[in-house]
Amino acid sequence: EIAIATAHTRKHKILIIEDNKDIRLYMKILFGTNYTLIMAENGEEGICMAKKEIPDIIISDIMMPGMDGFECTKILKEDIKTCHIPIILLTALMGDTNMVKGLELGADDYILKPFNPDVLISKVKRLIKNRMDLKQTYMRMMMNNNTTNVIKDEKEEQKENSFIQKIFDY
Repeated sequence: EIAIATAHTRKHKILIIEDNKDIRLYMKILFGTNYTLIMAENGEEGICMAKKEIPDIIISDIMMPGMDGFECTKILKEDIKTCHIPIILLTALMGDTNMVKGLELGADDYILKPFNPDVLISKVKRLIKNRMDLKQTYMRMMMNNNTTNVIKDEKEEQKENSFIQKIFDY
């Protein structure tokens, strides 16, 4: 119970991976009051910061010098330490091909620049809330050693219990 309550009272961390100084400043204006911000200027730095800080969400540009946002997303989603972190790709790259590529690499959302700040803020809140709800569910399951309060058929419950047992074993 204490762990669940603490998770809801702390400021959530957002990692912003963006090479453009003006956009980083704009992100500080949008999110700085309600979130703890971590800034990275490129993909390599972003990966290091993600592994060190374990943010609640990552907002990344795609077109950056060195490692681009696609490669950064791929590496973060393949790493057991960071694969659970939601990623929003924020980019000027238009076209369904780029969007599909980003989503297939594991990005949770893809937003085109120029963007509506209210939409971005809403998506960040939703993704963080969804992850927190998921954490709460698994924490309660671990504490109660009960997978659900809803009646399920026996086969479905065995499958879920097996999955939960693998998590406990890990």
